[in-house]
Amino acid sequence: MKMRLLAGVSAMALMLGWNSANAAEAAFEIPAAQDLWYVTLFGGASFPNRVKTHADYYNSDFSMDFDTGFVIGGVVGRRINDVFRVEGELSYARYKANSYQEGVSAWFPADGDLSATYLLANVWADVAHFGDAAASAPPM
Repeated sequence: MKMRLLAGVSAMALMLGWNSANAAEAAFEIPAAQDLWYVTLFGGASFPNRVKTHADYYNSDFSMDFDTGFVIGGVVGRRINDVFRVEGELSYARYKANSYQEGVSAWFPADGDLSATYLLANVWADVAHFGDAAASAPPM
């Protein structure tokens, strides 16, 4: 079920992104790269995998399942030339514990949260727009 939901949301996001990119290209001219700063905020659902580990001291396995969580974050970036952008990103993810298993015993209800904070530096290279790339292709 999670995979179908993820696939559906991803397909919809790709279709909306393609249409809005084409519409924006026709609506206005993109200015040449300047000293442009930007801010981006994002959020969404996150689908954690089952956590599995092994304790050598007790010679037993431990597994834990989590409910679907969320991720939120923000970015501050700057275009440095026509091709490259640099940015700093701060994001936070949290998942609620659902159940756990020790060894081969039955699954038990779990209580608590797993959270993570990410601090990232990104470098992006902007490539030609699809419309520009098609226009510059040699005729057949």
